[in-house]
Amino acid sequence: MVSDTELDVWQDGEVLYIESHYSNDPMFTIEQEEALHEIAKSFLMVNRQRERRKRYTEKKKARASDGKK
Repeated sequence: MVSDTELDVWQDGEVLYIESHYSNDPMFTIEQEEALHEIAKSFLMVNRQRERRKRYTEKKKARASDGKK
């Protein structure tokens, strides 16, 4: 969980939660919500790319070790 004076951000499984830190803060505007969605999509894309690279590297190492036997 990331928290500062304005926002709380945490992840529960597949879900990313972003909300105002204080319950009496005004609701996010549509523009703010759209911006938060774009940021979350960027996080997902980066995480997926990182996972793909990791799997590719593991497969490459496995193939190299199989070839050396």
